[in-house]
Formats: sequence, structure tokens, C-alpha cells
Amino acid sequence: MIAYFYFSFVFLPLLSPLRNLGVLEPGLIRNALLPPLFIALVFSIGLGKILKPRRLIQYVLAGMFLLAGIIGAQNLVNNDSFREYFSHLFQAASAYVLFLVGWITFKAWSEKFWKYFILLSLVSTIISSAFTIGALERGDIGRYYTAAYGFILIAAYSANASNSITLFAILGSIVSNKRAVALAVFTLFFTKVVGLSGIGEKKLTYRSLFLSSLKAVLFVLFSAAVVVLFVSWVNQNPSSGIGKAYNISINRIADVFDALQQKSGIEEASSGRFQEIETALDSMSGSDYLFGNGAGWEITLNSGKEVQNIHFTPLSLVSVYGIPVTVLFYFSIIVIYLKFLILKCKGLSLTEKIAPLYVVGAIVHSFFAYSLFIDWLFFFFVGVLARSVQVAEISRRVVRNA
Repeated sequence: MIAYFYFSFVFLPLLSPLRNLGVLEPGLIRNALLPPLFIALVFSIGLGKILKPRRLIQYVLAGMFLLAGIIGAQNLVNNDSFREYFSHLFQAASAYVLFLVGWITFKAWSEKFWKYFILLSLVSTIISSAFTIGALERGDIGRYYTAAYGFILIAAYSANASNSITLFAILGSIVSNKRAVALAVFTLFFTKVVGLSGIGEKKLTYRSLFLSSLKAVLFVLFSAAVVVLFVSWVNQNPSSGIGKAYNISINRIADVFDALQQKSGIEEASSGRFQEIETALDSMSGSDYLFGNGAGWEITLNSGKEVQNIHFTPLSLVSVYGIPVTVLFYFSIIVIYLKFLILKCKGLSLTEKIAPLYVVGAIVHSFFAYSLFIDWLFFFFVGVLARSVQVAEISRRVVRNA
């Protein structure tokens, strides 16, 4: 699992500038290395533990694997969708296993590990962004793309452990040209301030709640001042690399609001998302909504591009697994999350504090990009949350019966 952490959040961001230059697609390297990592995880955990589901979400994921495999057999035979078929099955299987990894190791990750790992991830993202922004300033690239997804994890950590890193996460998401990442990061911080302030402290009192809320408010005000100064600087230096990056990012956000108000140009503003949705809906019939199209499902867009996962994750899941299973999938995650909030788990490790914020950020991001089933950390942190809930429930029963 450590190998995945460093590979996905430290090494891959450094390759991002090569994507802008059209030299290399980092995702291809990732796709090639994930299966060996998955096999290593399976052998390290053991089949005995893997075949023993812990919570509803694992039963749902196992059902998704079996349903997609059976329904999708027709795609494998009729459409020769070998890669797409096993890709969907691998997604469900890896989600199942990664939940278990989070469940088993929820207390194994030290604060020292997170501190140095997040620092390396941040440095990697900054170096990658600096190369990309430099190329943008020189005019070497036509499309501005950054490895911004890592800011969600960086933000989830910094919201619990480092205000200085929080500023980097905010500013980085602003100039990332990734609207979904920016929205996820700000939603994550809002959740921390409003919904999770004080949760996880060993002794939760009105005074601790007040102090944590006061610190949050003061930091928000300080961050706002830094952002204002930053925006003022880029407005005075629009031709700089950072100025160009900022203006591209802000203009893309403005395009969405303009398209919504004018009810035109929304396809361009959404980067083709709406065409994916329309094409996916057109490809489905009555029974598909109940059972899905199974593993190997794919659609062909107007551009001729074939895709097996569309950016709007809920509809992508419906297309493969059907409405009932998709609803059950989200329900099982919501149950875990609500239990975590209701039980107000105390004495949490840093990993357990990062988990609820990362899950929120990842879900928000998934409404604009197909990310949940290709991001191993999401199900890892869902497993961490579920185990925290179990421990809190056992503690309550012990106190009640004492």
C-alpha cells in the first residue's frame, strides 16, 4: 500500500508535464502497475480474510463484481471488449480489497508517515506545476493540465495538521485549471469547519469546540487575505506563467456560469460532459436501468472516441450496474459516514481524521470525473471510517453494559 501512496501521489505528478508536451500519458504507466500491486495486496492479506466481508459496502461491491461479470459476458462475446470487461471487474475487485486494507490498517499509519508523505507529495506537485506553468509562460504548450487531484489528499491532511500546507492546497487548487478539484477542496474545508470541528478530540467540551471553531474562523480570515493579495498580484502580472494559469482557471469557471445563464455553449463549458451523459442515456433501454449493461460497457462519442467510464460517476455506475445497485452503493457509504458523525468518535488517529474529509472531497470530485473506482485511497479511507465506527460501537456497548 505504501508503494501505491508514493507511486500515485509523488512519482506520477512529476510526469504530468510530459502529458502537456504530448510525450507521455502517465495514466498508462499507472494502469500497467496497478494489477501487480493488487496481486501483492491480495497475497499479503490472505484469501481467508478477503473472502470474509466486514460491512454492507463489501457485500455490495462483491455483488457489483458478480453482476457486472455475468451481465457483461455478452459484451465480451459480442463486442470483443476484453480490456473494458476486465477493467470494470478490476475496479470492483480492487475497491473491495482496498476497503479491507483500510479496515485492517486503520491504526497503523503514524503521524510521522503522513507528515513526510504529504510533504513529498506537495513538493512533487509544486515541481510539476512549476514546470507546466513555465512551459505555459514560454508558449511551449497549448493546453494547461496539472496533476491537481493530489490536492484533495493534501487538503484533507492539512485541515487536521498544518495551516501552512492548507494555504498551498487552496492556492494550488485555484490555479490548477481543475474546477472539480477546486470545488472538492473548498467543500472539504467547509465540512471541516462546519461539520467536523472538534470531532476526534479525546475530550470534547464546549470550550474545545469554541476554541477549535475560533481557530478555524481566524484561519479562514487569514487565508482570505492571502488569496486577495495573490489575486491582486496576478492581476498586475497577467503575462506571467502564474498569471496565465490563474486566468485560464478562473475563465473556465466563469464559462460555466455564462453558459448556464445564456443556456448556450454549455457543452463546451462542460468539456464534453453533457455529450457523455446524453450518449450514455441513449445507449440504455428499460432492463439496463435495472441490471446495467455489465462489465465491458462502452459508448462512442460524436468525436469517434470510445469511453467505458463517463465523467459523471453516478450515471457511469448506473450504466454498468443498474439503478438499484448504484443506490445501494451510495447508501452503504452514507450509512458509514452518518454513523461516524453520530457516534462522535473520540481519540482518533490522524488517519481517522483525514478519512471523513477525503471521502467528502473525493465524492464531490466524482460528480465531475470518474474517480472513485480508479482512486484506491477512496475505498481505503471508507474502510478506515467503517473500522472507526465499529470500535466506537463496541466501546459504547462496553460502557452501557458496565
